[in-house]
Amino acid sequence: MAHGERHLIFLHGHSGLRRAVALALMLGLLSVARGQSAPATSPHVEVAFTVFSLNRLDGLHYQPKVGASLLALEFFTQTRSALYHYAGEPALAFYEANPLPDAGDPAARPVAVAFLPPGIKRVLLLFAPLTVPAADGRKYGVTVVDDSFDRLPPGHLAVLNAAAASYVAQIGGRRITVECGLSEAVPASGKVRIAFTRFLPTGWARVASHELSMNARSRVCLVLFPPASPTGLAPQIRTLVDEARGSDSRSMADE
Repeated sequence: MAHGERHLIFLHGHSGLRRAVALALMLGLLSVARGQSAPATSPHVEVAFTVFSLNRLDGLHYQPKVGASLLALEFFTQTRSALYHYAGEPALAFYEANPLPDAGDPAARPVAVAFLPPGIKRVLLLFAPLTVPAADGRKYGVTVVDDSFDRLPPGHLAVLNAAAASYVAQIGGRRITVECGLSEAVPASGKVRIAFTRFLPTGWARVASHELSMNARSRVCLVLFPPASPTGLAPQIRTLVDEARGSDSRSMADE
């Protein structure tokens, strides 16, 4: 896909890049990096992933591996999905049609694509509808988030800020600055209380609080989305929980 649009923003990077991610999620736009060429060869990747969207999505499918039948994705509006597996090229495509028609049929084009970084083994994919469908038929932007155990170990909590505003989070006795993107992972257990403050023209103010329960196996990604109303100050908060079981991990629907 030479000199085209790459629909990837990886949230473990520089602050400017992370702010672009937040704006993409807030506005429902597709984040692009223009002028970049795809690699001459497409390396094989194997990855486990979960999906999430602030609004429920139905009718999306993907092909787990070459030659396999399409598999339907199930989205939840309050937590991450079950754990899915994929093996193939770095461009993980998602379709509405099932089964796929012939390649020349417009319905055979993907409606979303996640570009997987080399070496990544586990990701969280955040879907956001585009305000205007792309010329190639894509309807959703997909943000790829590092969901590895190194990035978010069991017994830890991280905040994924997609609200396009900076916050200070008080997590128990720990205070961290939450810029746009994925925060550091903070150890936590039991009943965890989190307070979010934000700097306003009138000074610092508490704008939201949240409470959850964790155990030693819990991996919690707390996602902050823009306020529900244009004049609101409190971000919309979603708690994406994963329960680690030994060397394996399966997502837990905590609805």
